[in-house]
Amino acid sequence: MTDSPLARISAEVAEALLLAFGVAGATPAYDRWKRPFGFDLKDFDEVLYESAAVIVLDWRASLIDELPELLGAFERCGFPLDYEERGEDVLVLKAADGSLSEIRVAGSEEDAGFDQAFVAIQRCLPQGVEVRRSPNNEGSDTFVYAVLPSGAWERAESLAGDVVAHFFEPLPVREG
Repeated sequence: MTDSPLARISAEVAEALLLAFGVAGATPAYDRWKRPFGFDLKDFDEVLYESAAVIVLDWRASLIDELPELLGAFERCGFPLDYEERGEDVLVLKAADGSLSEIRVAGSEEDAGFDQAFVAIQRCLPQGVEVRRSPNNEGSDTFVYAVLPSGAWERAESLAGDVVAHFFEPLPVREG
C-alpha cells in the first residue's frame, strides 16, 4: 500500500473529510492514528467510522437484531424512522413525513439483507439524503454504511474523491 498515491491522507484533507462526516475535533482514534503528515489510509477507517453518520454492522447479525442500531443511527443524523412488523418476514419502515417502505427480512445468516434494507431506507429518506456502502462489505465480517446529505457527499468527493471511493460507493440498485 505504501506505493499507492492513496497510501497517505494529508492532515488538511483528513480534517475536511471528517467535518463532512460530522466529526469535529480530535477523537480517541484520531489521536491514536494521526501522524506528522496526516493519516495512513489503512488506519483512517477507524477515525472515519467514529462518525455518527457511519453504521457498522456484524455480518452474523440478523436484520431484526440490528434494526434498533440502524434506526438509531438515522435518528442521530436527523432522519428519524420507525417500523412495524407485518407478518414474520416483512417490515414496513415509516418516515417522519409518512412515507413507507417495505423490507423483506432475509432468513439466512449468509445473506443478512443489509443492502436490501438500506435500499428500502433510502426510499424513506428525504430527497437530498444518500446512503452509501463500503465496497469492502463483500467477504468482510462487518458491513459498513454511511448516511449523509448529498451536499456533504459532494463536498467530500471534491476534497478527495479517491479516498471517499475507497470507503464508500452508491448502493446497488436491484430491479424487481
